[in-house]
Amino acid sequence: MPAGLAQQFGGKDWKRAVATAVLAAALAASSITVGPAVLSPGARAALPALRVERSAALALSEEQALVQDVWREVSKQYVDGSFNGLGADGWKAKQSEALRGLAGKQGGMGEAYDAIREMLRALGDPYTRFLDPEQYDALVSNYARGDGAGIGVQLQLDPQTGSVVVLQAGSLLLAGGKRAGLVRISAFTQETAAQLVRAVRDVSPGAEALVIDLRGNAGGYLPAGVEAARLFLPPNAKVVSEVRRDGVAEVFFSEGVGSETRLPLYLLVDGRTASASEVMAAALQDNRRATLVGPGRTFGKGRIQNVQRLVGGSGVSVTKARYVTPAGRDIHGVGLLPDVVSAACGAADSAAACMAGVRVSSTDVQSGAASPKAL
Repeated sequence: MPAGLAQQFGGKDWKRAVATAVLAAALAASSITVGPAVLSPGARAALPALRVERSAALALSEEQALVQDVWREVSKQYVDGSFNGLGADGWKAKQSEALRGLAGKQGGMGEAYDAIREMLRALGDPYTRFLDPEQYDALVSNYARGDGAGIGVQLQLDPQTGSVVVLQAGSLLLAGGKRAGLVRISAFTQETAAQLVRAVRDVSPGAEALVIDLRGNAGGYLPAGVEAARLFLPPNAKVVSEVRRDGVAEVFFSEGVGSETRLPLYLLVDGRTASASEVMAAALQDNRRATLVGPGRTFGKGRIQNVQRLVGGSGVSVTKARYVTPAGRDIHGVGLLPDVVSAACGAADSAAACMAGVRVSSTDVQSGAASPKAL
């Protein structure tokens, strides 16, 4: 994004870049960046698509040319330099197989799409995948509308306005009659950080604790997860590190004092809490700023994708980096273990049920390395 970091989690460039994130709970939550930048349908149409220069002597068909474009883009960006153990030669052989399979074929682009998907399947990575024009357009259109949703993400609609509801605020009573401010975030968008600041400001007066419900939040706009964490951290706290295939890590820190660093903070999580939500939760857990409460581990999505538009309107999503938490944890496929394991904190349970029995104290903040407590 613009065409690259395409999504750095923070810093000077991410606000000018465009990202989208979750590919869906069913497809597995995903953190995505989009390149070129997505501004509007008209602007999208005007953007050049990727087309790798090739010799006319190769006489590639349109279908074969698309295969080669995808292969080269993955070769350039993919986070695993071994290509899932295939090695450079083995990965090259997968391209050759796809090209041979399309030689002389007249079945249209559908056959090319199938060949590309088969080639990418060899990487064993569900997040590195081909998007046909309909899928690609759905992905970037959702982002352009500002709902931050990837393909398949389910968001709540306001019955009065028809707009997407991604943040709700209120309050609840905790054990001992203590009052807590409650904020539920169902997805991360470009607007989430600003909305969270306002919500926390609204629910904090008179509150003795703050509860943020991230259950079912599969992610969304990844930089928003970073910004949300920064709201609760002191200056220069490590938030997350992005590690590319050369092993070089870019570390992102909090900038200045967060908006709320005083109230005891609790995050409600579950097995569907993923991606940007896990970035936020891990940053606050590792910095001992929040206590995580939930029935078990979070989803475990610790990879970052870049989405590149291709000729013909299709696209390719490539896993370009992994992220590690402030304490150096790679949670991919593992997830975060709550500090307080509560069986009464499933998707259908209320926030009050999740917090029942949790001792609210300014010192009741566990580190990620601490043994979890069970209720």
